[in-house]
Amino acid sequence: MVALCALVCFALGGQAQAQEAADAPGGGEYRVDAIVIEGLLRTRRSVIEQELLFGEGDRINQAQLDESVQRLRNTGLFRAVTVDVVDTTVAAVGGVNSHVESGRLLRVRVDERWTLLPNFRFGRGGNDVELMVGLQDANLFGSYLQLGGSFHRLAGVNSYSLWFRDPRFLSRRQALFVEGSLGNRVDAVYDIEGNLDGGYSLSRRYFGSSLEREWRRWLKTGAYLSFSDDSFSYSRIGETRRAAQEARGGLPEAMQTLTLGVSTSFGRLDRDSYLRDGTLLSLRLNQSFHFGGPQDRSNRFEASLLQFWTLPWRSNVGVRAILGFSDVQAEHLQFSAGGLSGLRGTVNMRYRGQNYWLLNAEYRIPSLDHRWLVLQHVAFVDAVGVTPYPDQVLGATAVTTGVGVRLLSPKIYGLIVRVDYAFPIAGADGPGLSFGAGQVF
Repeated sequence: MVALCALVCFALGGQAQAQEAADAPGGGEYRVDAIVIEGLLRTRRSVIEQELLFGEGDRINQAQLDESVQRLRNTGLFRAVTVDVVDTTVAAVGGVNSHVESGRLLRVRVDERWTLLPNFRFGRGGNDVELMVGLQDANLFGSYLQLGGSFHRLAGVNSYSLWFRDPRFLSRRQALFVEGSLGNRVDAVYDIEGNLDGGYSLSRRYFGSSLEREWRRWLKTGAYLSFSDDSFSYSRIGETRRAAQEARGGLPEAMQTLTLGVSTSFGRLDRDSYLRDGTLLSLRLNQSFHFGGPQDRSNRFEASLLQFWTLPWRSNVGVRAILGFSDVQAEHLQFSAGGLSGLRGTVNMRYRGQNYWLLNAEYRIPSLDHRWLVLQHVAFVDAVGVTPYPDQVLGATAVTTGVGVRLLSPKIYGLIVRVDYAFPIAGADGPGLSFGAGQVF
């Protein structure tokens, strides 16, 4: 009898080991008996559960677990996300119904970012001084809702904005975005040789909304609409610039614009603290209806590509490429490039036209990598081509290169301070030093 029991135990043990090998992470499936979440301070447990591809009692494989962890990282709410898998395999002996039930306990550990913070930005780039103060929360009430508002002063004029985003609208993988603003800016107009050829102050009341749906991890589609009410004046415009604008025909006509558009994106950018990795191709097509101005309607198409590679020493290479075509005649609605966030080493909105391309490439490597503070060193190249002729869009208008530093906090959502110095290669004639907040792309 003892020998028979030993033989049964040996057989069951061998079966359990075989099942364990098949169900080990990286192998086959296993049951999730329980999910334990540690490290939550403000975020609700439901936010974590919403990103997981499974629940307690489900059978999963390693690919599903890896994707769930990456989705948690991509929310941007956590500095780090780790998962421990604890074996809970049991053997049930019941005569001919003897079997081994493979299960796991998942312990999810998160390190939350601080997401409620004042938003402050002071920058200089392209001869313009920029000040922005506001308040934003990327995790409102711990529910992954996002709300923000700001006061923005650029080139001596003030603007105000308020926005809201729900990344999981109606508890589905779709994002709702709503924005309203009262904006004012001073626009400078340059001729093809780069000489100042006029300018005006633009006042805009704006409302926009979009809804984007994720169909696959690599496929999203969306629709959006916006309405803007634009008027023009010579407020804060010097006499020289005003005289040049009058010689061009005076102020543009006040106009309202209703825009309807669709978007599609392929691929995904994955986060790991401050690092990015992956490919994202986005396509946007819209039609605008104009009330006032030189035309009744216009069309616009824009394609953008973001590509990031993670390299040794926690360094990143990032590339942004944009190509756009439009037939809009209103000057202030055309594509523009230049200044702090488009082409470092040039003045703000230096280049403007109906068709354009923009390329930014950066290599970022940290010399200090701490839980609260990271110092990155950057080498970059910026280039742009702007033209009224679609068949000439691939020509280069200006190219700059340079170096910079980034000071950021992995524990504070969106906190990045940067300083860049650009050297002109071709077509650039603006100041080389620029500083501000946020990544260029």
